[in-house]
Amino acid sequence: MGNNRGKSPSALTKWLLIARTAGRCQICNKFLLTDRQLPPFKCPKGFAVILGAKVTTATGNHYSYVNDGDPIPKESSIEFRVGFGKIRRPFTVKWQVVNTGQEALRVGQGRGEFTDEATNSTTHIETTLYKGSHSIQCFIMKAGKCVAKSNIFIVNVQ
Repeated sequence: MGNNRGKSPSALTKWLLIARTAGRCQICNKFLLTDRQLPPFKCPKGFAVILGAKVTTATGNHYSYVNDGDPIPKESSIEFRVGFGKIRRPFTVKWQVVNTGQEALRVGQGRGEFTDEATNSTTHIETTLYKGSHSIQCFIMKAGKCVAKSNIFIVNVQ
């Protein structure tokens, strides 16, 4: 997932503010946040889940991607993999993807809803279609309750 050393405080502050203001319509550091839904469930505090990401470009190149890393080319595929400890099966992973670039917003693709993967699945694949900084977060559910969540993972698309 990468560490925060070397990240500009403005980038970290921007995304912390996005996480705190989720669900409210406002402009926050140049991002319109109208589409991010608030979780309809409570989660424990802290981030017990780690997200890893692997990019496959349209030309077939593969590489690992770190949180808030260098921009990824459009039309790339990015596979997110969940890493966590002592959570036993069965579980469901809910994913929340939020697109923030003007291209996505112009065509009504801000997203922000929660989607479920198949039971016990720990991967999720997205395609990079819109320029901008986007976010993904996952929530581990057992018996209808959130037992763990990831930090917000930022994907930059050129």
